[in-house]
Amino acid sequence: VDMSSLLDYDSGFWRWQGSLTTPPCSGGVRWFLQREISAVEWKQREAFKHHVGSFPGNARPTQPLNGRSV
Repeated sequence: VDMSSLLDYDSGFWRWQGSLTTPPCSGGVRWFLQREISAVEWKQREAFKHHVGSFPGNARPTQPLNGRSV
């Protein structure tokens, strides 16, 4: 699946330093989030689902902010 076809580069992105979402939940991860929602065709969704499999949901509970702002 060509993930770049799902991105809208003109909308811009938010970027922040974070951590893994699954154990060991270590830091050093750079996260990117597209600012605008993109429409995805059903065919693209099914192709992604085929390659990735089912999504189990969150791997850990929401963490304290520890002085950080969101």
